[in-house]
Amino acid sequence: MAKKVRYKLSVKRLIALIFLFIFLGIFVFSAYKISIYLTSAKDTQEIVETLDDYIEVNADNEDDVKIDFDKLKKTNSDTVAWIRVNNTNINYPVVRGNDNEYYLKHNFNKKWNEGGWIYSDYRNKFDGTDRNIVIFGHAMKNKTMFGSLINTTHKDWNNDESNRNIQLIINDKVYIYKIFSVYKVQVEDYYINTRFSSDSDYKKFLNTIKDRSMYKYNEDISETKNILTLSTCYDNHNTRLAVHAYLIDVL
Repeated sequence: MAKKVRYKLSVKRLIALIFLFIFLGIFVFSAYKISIYLTSAKDTQEIVETLDDYIEVNADNEDDVKIDFDKLKKTNSDTVAWIRVNNTNINYPVVRGNDNEYYLKHNFNKKWNEGGWIYSDYRNKFDGTDRNIVIFGHAMKNKTMFGSLINTTHKDWNNDESNRNIQLIINDKVYIYKIFSVYKVQVEDYYINTRFSSDSDYKKFLNTIKDRSMYKYNEDISETKNILTLSTCYDNHNTRLAVHAYLIDVL
């Protein structure tokens, strides 16, 4: 009888030890992930605080923007543009890698970083021939990168029509895009297409992404218009927030 009692106690202790190690493992892993996130967020914030050195905005006209691309490219030769979205924290240089993976985990200084950076699809050329310029960024919880792109889903934000204008500065020109579609979608390649076989194929694409929108903006976009697509995570790793805007002016 005593042996059975000792055996039962040994089994209980073993089970308790297993659970203890499991909980300790979870705690250590969680602490590690938090540490990585905080370090990445700190490094990102330090870079963000230097960005004013590269941009000059006319106080009387916010569409009058000058970017020192020569200076930017000395820091990162992959720089291709600068993006600004009204009433968000999005005001960053855009880089382009050799694929769509590198800048998921590397910052503007090309150092490993959990928050990555704002980057374009590697297939985009930025020579005026892109029908769909696609720009990616992580939805960081501290609202850096594309963390504040969620604002585009808010009704109050959309009620101010000026918020729907996005600036994409390329070299010495400011391209003004106007949002015509905002929606969440399961991970797919369709909405980030950059090449189309014909005008009719492109028009079908425009109609599809327009019909997906959670808001009806009543914008009539022809196949002669180039567009800009912003993409970030939404709620989880399997859902994306897509924002589409069409070119309305070049300054």
